[in-house]
Amino acid sequence: MTNRDYKKEPHPIWAKFFDGKLDLQTAFWGYLIGGTIVWCLLGVLLMSTGWWGNAAYVSMAIGVFFICNRTWACANNYIKEKNNKDQPVVWGILTQCVCALNAFSMIAILYDVFFS
Repeated sequence: MTNRDYKKEPHPIWAKFFDGKLDLQTAFWGYLIGGTIVWCLLGVLLMSTGWWGNAAYVSMAIGVFFICNRTWACANNYIKEKNNKDQPVVWGILTQCVCALNAFSMIAILYDVFFS
């Protein structure tokens, strides 16, 4: 796999996040926590208009799943880096747990909306 030159990218932080190469702190707080909050607020705003109906939940779920997937990839990269240095990987594992819980909660919301 070739190394990508992120300095040539128009949005290098987003490119690193998309590739799973962003540092864990920024991926967790900036994207997983901040991005999920913003994405869900936008979903609630769409739901309050009423004309989107249940499609707002689907768009919210797509965003949350994407953010969880890319944060998981960043945590996986963090774990690999720490394993190579024989350092603890606890923050990477905890981040992956939060990603899984976030995705499962979105699945529960979708189940509640469409099947209850």
